[in-house]
Amino acid sequence: MLRLLAYSYAVPGPNPEKSLVVDLGIDLMKVMSLLGESAARRPAGPSNPHCNAGMSFTALRDSAPLPHNAASRRFFVERMAELSRGARKLDQADERISRATSMLEALATRAQQLDTMSDTPAQAAGPEPQQHTPAPAALIDGAEVVDGEKVQITFNGKLCIHARFCVTGAPRVFLANVKGPWIHPDDMDSEELMAVARECPSGAIQYRRRDGGREEQPPPVNLIMVRESGPYAFRGDLTLNGKKAGYRATLCRCGASKNKPYCDGSHH
Repeated sequence: MLRLLAYSYAVPGPNPEKSLVVDLGIDLMKVMSLLGESAARRPAGPSNPHCNAGMSFTALRDSAPLPHNAASRRFFVERMAELSRGARKLDQADERISRATSMLEALATRAQQLDTMSDTPAQAAGPEPQQHTPAPAALIDGAEVVDGEKVQITFNGKLCIHARFCVTGAPRVFLANVKGPWIHPDDMDSEELMAVARECPSGAIQYRRRDGGREEQPPPVNLIMVRESGPYAFRGDLTLNGKKAGYRATLCRCGASKNKPYCDGSHH
């Protein structure tokens, strides 16, 4: 991750190569998060049967960027392929590892684009990728529902706490501060989009697959986190007031919400 991000500073920009290596570095962080969550739930070993394991990190002694040349690009292509192959050897029955493996395979494929790039600085940026016109949003039980080709996205504004994982993780799908249609499910790889949706802590963003793939699953253990100066964040197979509430929710802990038990951002 650090090598990719450091290398991006050696690439003159704006440049497709710079954008690609930054994206690869950021997406690797998401992969490491999944692997770390899985590792933290595994036993430390026979000598510590009641302790969970975890990840340890060794920082690079020298994180200076690699030179901007074909050899460095080949290095990244080979390392991404190695990570992808290594992930396939892990326990694919673990949902997090399975998701991380799929993401690494996609990243390894994307990294191959580096082999087609040269050291010549990019000229003026080309046109923006074509944006698909989404189906009109339907309003169902107060939530916006937008159908894409492979995934349906639902947004419930009453649950949103403005964590901004959507507009920062999928800025071409979730268009901030625009008039008219603002959710474009087909303008991003569907697997990556669903990964962004699962980052939404409040459950304001939900998805339903339209390709027959596996839907979102609850975590293997219930999770609760206290967000700094904010609500309680729950992950699990949730039931609130006798009704199913999905797998993600943020609940008020300041008492000011007008949408209790959910947080509505009144603490800001």
